[in-house]
Amino acid sequence: MNQSRVLIVDDEISVCQSMAAALENSYEVCTALSGEEGLRLALEDAFDIMILDIMMPGMSGMDILTILKKKRPGTQIIMVTGYPSTRTAVQSIKNGAFDYIPKPFTPEELRALVKRALVHKRLSLKQSPNNRDTESAPSNYYLIPDHAWAQVLPNGAVRVGIHPVFLKTIPGVTRLEFPEINETIYQGNTCLQIYDQECRIHRMWSPVSGCLLEIHSIMKDNLQPARNDPYDRGWILILAPLNLHEELSFLALTP
Repeated sequence: MNQSRVLIVDDEISVCQSMAAALENSYEVCTALSGEEGLRLALEDAFDIMILDIMMPGMSGMDILTILKKKRPGTQIIMVTGYPSTRTAVQSIKNGAFDYIPKPFTPEELRALVKRALVHKRLSLKQSPNNRDTESAPSNYYLIPDHAWAQVLPNGAVRVGIHPVFLKTIPGVTRLEFPEINETIYQGNTCLQIYDQECRIHRMWSPVSGCLLEIHSIMKDNLQPARNDPYDRGWILILAPLNLHEELSFLALTP
């Protein structure tokens, strides 16, 4: 069987080398030390996964993302981000990236994300336009596409849930780990950790910043409502938002 192909683009050679070392036993890995070199390689040959540092001198990861979503739409793009650029990372998913991974991260976290990206690629190839319609959120929902959703409630609070496509990329959920009530959660940071049957951890990013008011009790031990009725009974958290007007601009709004 042919190995999936991964292209890593980061201007720090040590970061490139460590990511390559984490993946090369399972995938065919190529590396590039500049955005320009990475774009050239991506356009010359097809890769299943591309791992891109958001902030690089010259051509940035966001610049490359914009080009490749038109030229290589089948490539799953993972953005690598530092804490100050987390909001940019959220916007990168809106612009077509599969997901992002914040520094510092472990080899196992990187492997888990790459594996999930490959599942997402297979799902995308299998889906017809009609199937995609069934994944669509109702009107006036704000999305981190294929990842999480937010609904502004009449009282001003925000209800948050898992996008059904996100769940489909995780093999057998075994445990959930929630934040604490009254904890402040920031946009683009972890609001839920999902453990799978292969002992991997998958992080769900919060679509907005806010103080955690409520955890949906039925979801603490059972994610089935999120599969059966993801945009209503399948909600996960309710937040009191902190900076809602500005943060909504980084999300995709359903028509």
